[in-house]
Amino acid sequence: MMWRFLVLLTALGGIRTWAAKLEFSLNEGNACPEMPNYPESSCKWNCSAMIESHVLRKTLTHGSVVHCNVAEELVCCPNHQPQDPLSNKLQALTHSAADSDPQPDPQKTYPHMASLRYLNPVTLDSYLYRCAALVAKENYVLTSAYCAGLEDVIQMPNRVRLGLVAPFKEELVINGSFNYNSDLVLFRLTRNYSSEAIAKICGQQDLDSSRKLMAVGFAQRNGVNCEWFEQEVSLRPFSTCNITVRSGMRSVESQTHFCVYPIHMPATTRSGSCFRCLRAGASVLHAVQADGSACVAGIATPTGGKCYKSGNADLYYTSLVNGNVLDFINGSH
Repeated sequence: MMWRFLVLLTALGGIRTWAAKLEFSLNEGNACPEMPNYPESSCKWNCSAMIESHVLRKTLTHGSVVHCNVAEELVCCPNHQPQDPLSNKLQALTHSAADSDPQPDPQKTYPHMASLRYLNPVTLDSYLYRCAALVAKENYVLTSAYCAGLEDVIQMPNRVRLGLVAPFKEELVINGSFNYNSDLVLFRLTRNYSSEAIAKICGQQDLDSSRKLMAVGFAQRNGVNCEWFEQEVSLRPFSTCNITVRSGMRSVESQTHFCVYPIHMPATTRSGSCFRCLRAGASVLHAVQADGSACVAGIATPTGGKCYKSGNADLYYTSLVNGNVLDFINGSH
């Protein structure tokens, strides 16, 4: 395979900075080639946080970031956080910063997150994974009514896959569903997940004491899950949230729903790219505490199936900090 580069070298303040543009397009997830003064990297779309870390450490500049697929707006994203300049001096005496403060494991922070498996409507002999769900009890998962589809084998999920990233846990067969106000759906499973996978549902005190609110779910490519994401959001005054809800929904009120606003939503990408989708069923609202633990506060349900690519779009989450919803989850089904 031939790699060709257009490389511009400049000197600024004793630090060599450079910009490069690949003439060969990579696909998302491909390893980028080794490049002088550029960290080991992979071709990705969602890389803003990692790039900012390197810019702050002056291991990259915004102008030196390599675009590995211009059409899809993919960049060569560094595989690792920049090394603290002091870490080399302290390495003989203590562990590195990466060892002492590792990146949180999403499987541990959000062990209850799952996706739903559907029959591929095109081939009818393969499967697609859509929507986000959470393990509410050992043998029940909760999701948006939008994800339940109609009485159609193609639009109804048939299995639940536990986990945000590979290796995923065992997929369990769905055997029955229960509807709550055309808003939420509880799927019954033929077998149980472990108790460690059960979500902690937030109480009002958890919500009040939380450090931040985080929407967690699956980014979308052509309506199919492609990778997990975290997106910080903030609560909006309910009276300011004026969004058309999904057809078939009953009332949407401040007692039963949250209105949230994404904070620093990534820029819109071209159609077909993997992008964060905060639509119905694609994300679950978490209240994150000071110690890093998280509880579930809501599910993106009544806003509808259209993905919100805009960074200034409000949306509704059905509140799980609600006695009626808890009764539905804990009731006999």
